[in-house]
Amino acid sequence: PKPPADIGVEWLASSGDRILPGALPAGREANGAKLFVCAAPFANGTHPGKVRAGFDGCHIGYGGQAHSVTFYTLLIGKGRWVPGQNGQIPPRGGRAGQEADGRPLYVCRAQFQGGVHPGKIGPSTGSCNISYGGREITLTPYDVLTD
Repeated sequence: PKPPADIGVEWLASSGDRILPGALPAGREANGAKLFVCAAPFANGTHPGKVRAGFDGCHIGYGGQAHSVTFYTLLIGKGRWVPGQNGQIPPRGGRAGQEADGRPLYVCRAQFQGGVHPGKIGPSTGSCNISYGGREITLTPYDVLTD
């Protein structure tokens, strides 16, 4: 299922490392490679994550590990990044998915290992969770995507 488009963006189906025109660059690897926002079905929910050229799918963090999902949706459009920390989610944060129990998940990004990595934040995460090096990493401070 596609995440809701409540922040003036659109979610389009993609797979592998296919970056569609209009995709939102939301970060970068330490070497400068652009990272884009994706959302993938996983563990009976939909989880925001990151994708770039050379990836095998949308990379998400879940259960302390990094996972790659081949078929996903890609965020098209643009929003505004609002700073946050310690689990704070701005009032106009755009919902990008949900946990299996329905708790909402939003798009965040945080600095790590010389890059800026998109990930997820919600009531269940405590802060911005990204996938990196085979693990799920929790980071603060971070930015949250809003309208």
